[in-house]
Amino acid sequence: MSKNNKTDKNILNNVPVDDIVVVKKSSDGSDDNLTDSDTSKKNDRDNVVDKKTGKKSQNRQWMCKSVVFKNERENIISKLNNILEIHGDMCCISIDKIDNDKIKKIVDLVPDIQKFFVYGRWTYFTSTDSDNGHIALLKSVYKDMNYKVKQMISYETKNKIKYATHNLMIMKKT
Repeated sequence: MSKNNKTDKNILNNVPVDDIVVVKKSSDGSDDNLTDSDTSKKNDRDNVVDKKTGKKSQNRQWMCKSVVFKNERENIISKLNNILEIHGDMCCISIDKIDNDKIKKIVDLVPDIQKFFVYGRWTYFTSTDSDNGHIALLKSVYKDMNYKVKQMISYETKNKIKYATHNLMIMKKT
């Protein structure tokens, strides 16, 4: 380490944090000077300094919600199974027979689902159609937990009138 580097480090130790300038190389090779207040959280994450070695560490490991909240996610699935009265690894539910009480219980789980699942692209949260939103929510949660979900329509004829029944088949993948 040269003598100049030591003095530079001593000077930086005495400079207030607000006055530190971060030099960022742009794609064309020129330097863009940004003050510390202008930098984003992303830059803070990318420039983590190990306190022991003083070196920049870019080997930060990010864990996804499916790993971190595994038990909580399984608890939500068990709550949904209890609400929908699902027992076992395969079930067929008649969508038409899900009453308002069950829908309310499903919707009450939304804050927990938002905590423990990555839901940004789920139809329930992105679409404005609220008629069958709970079905979209159920499908998304079960699919995210590695279940195979299929929506089916079965037809039944009574007294020469054709009736359609909407079903949701949920199967656990092995």
